[in-house]
Amino acid sequence: LNGTWTLEIQDDSKRDRGTLNSWSITVSYAPVETPNSPPTADAGGPYSGLPGSDITLDASASTDSEGTIVSYQWDLDNDGKIYSATGAVLTTAPSAGADMDWPEAMAEVGTVSGSARIGILDTGIRADHEELVGRIAAQYNFIKGNTNAADDHGHGTHVAGIAAASTNNGTGVAGVAFGGDIQFVVGKVCGEIGQGRFKSYGCPSSAVAEGIMWAVDQGAVALNLSLGGSVGSDAEQAALQYARDNDVLPFCATGNDDGPVSYPGAFPECVAVAATDWEDNRASYSNYGVGDVDLAAPGGDDEDPNGYSYILSSYYDAPDSYVFMAGTSMATPQAVGLAGLLHALEVTDDDANLDLMKLT
Repeated sequence: LNGTWTLEIQDDSKRDRGTLNSWSITVSYAPVETPNSPPTADAGGPYSGLPGSDITLDASASTDSEGTIVSYQWDLDNDGKIYSATGAVLTTAPSAGADMDWPEAMAEVGTVSGSARIGILDTGIRADHEELVGRIAAQYNFIKGNTNAADDHGHGTHVAGIAAASTNNGTGVAGVAFGGDIQFVVGKVCGEIGQGRFKSYGCPSSAVAEGIMWAVDQGAVALNLSLGGSVGSDAEQAALQYARDNDVLPFCATGNDDGPVSYPGAFPECVAVAATDWEDNRASYSNYGVGDVDLAAPGGDDEDPNGYSYILSSYYDAPDSYVFMAGTSMATPQAVGLAGLLHALEVTDDDANLDLMKLT
């Protein structure tokens, strides 16, 4: 259905007086994608899981030596248990070590003094969230055409927190890209589109394509695209090639349909990221394909009835809001955060960066 049509409308009311009014309307169609996200585990608290669970915490009571709540973040450090704020074991995770080896990386790397910009092309970001505040280097709303990329959905704020939530700040969660000067380039490419009964929430391919090129021009070294659809867009692929031509790695979610990799992840220019669960298996929903998936990272799944097996991150409800979510949308920023961290460690060549990631 990609293409452009011209619709001509005629007014016959004046035909008997020898006149005929007509108007032409040109209509363009391009694929509309959506943020990739299975159900949100949100009971409404500052730290919340599935309805009926008790995961609301006093952040100050559960900080570790890094000043972050990692006892819920099995994706970063999975020792086989999930702990409460008081240290009580809430549940067990079946496979200890099914994680990103985050504490081990911190110990090996030490102080990170470099900088990097990460592009978040999504539903926007809550700019005053305690994990993200003061770190937005540039923002643009490609849905409304202005510089206010506020999150009206929650998905983008969650994604950003996974990639690079602040560490050593005594509250909240930890992002993969710890330390250093990690900033966000935020392109709001998803939002409300259409009018009346045709109104919906989506990510127009035109906005996505524009957002990719803009983020590259704003100095992003890695792009997060946790969105997708079944139809590819020539404009998106050209934008992704623009990113690769400028040594920028675009990471794309494979999708949550338990089937073939969705677009734009199916484009060869994308680094396609699948999701794993807390047993290090492919998540039940994660799209897959031999030769079509480049990386896999923790995205969570529904093994735990209280939602502990989802991924905890920042949310848009309030400056101190956090929820559990699951999906390839949550796996992709794990990879993006690592790419940003490697760049801050002076691995600035995109191919070398990706080669290192594939070795982990």
